[in-house]
Amino acid sequence: MKYYLKDIAKIKNGKKTILEDVGVKVYGSNGVIGFSKDSNAPRNSIIIGRVGANTGSVFFSDEEHWVTDNAISVVPNNKINPIYLFYLLKQKKLNRLAEGSAQPLVNQKILNSFLIDIPSLEIQNKIADKLYKIDKKIEINNKINTNLTA
Repeated sequence: MKYYLKDIAKIKNGKKTILEDVGVKVYGSNGVIGFSKDSNAPRNSIIIGRVGANTGSVFFSDEEHWVTDNAISVVPNNKINPIYLFYLLKQKKLNRLAEGSAQPLVNQKILNSFLIDIPSLEIQNKIADKLYKIDKKIEINNKINTNLTA
């Protein structure tokens, strides 16, 4: 079934914060950039790079976090598996939707009107589970390789 992204997720811009040494992860357009005392986004949500060279980059957080003003928070509703949506958005190469040439930008208007085709929740769950397990295995292998080369 086809849905606009706004129909399966709440989309909002991030906000500035003061970076701390510890706390919840802070996501910018290029991933984790530090920590904050507070969170402005719930667990199991997606972060999309909003502006600059990393416009359209896609990250997933399974814990509460802070999203900066260089990124957009996408909080899936119960119509879609959050991990499935993460992999789907990552595959869509959202940087191609960016407007502007000197400073590329993806905004809420663009994302709200983004039309995607999603299968049943049962199929989403199966796909998300397999992809997530593969990514976790890759993460473990990378840590092992780092330790072996150290």
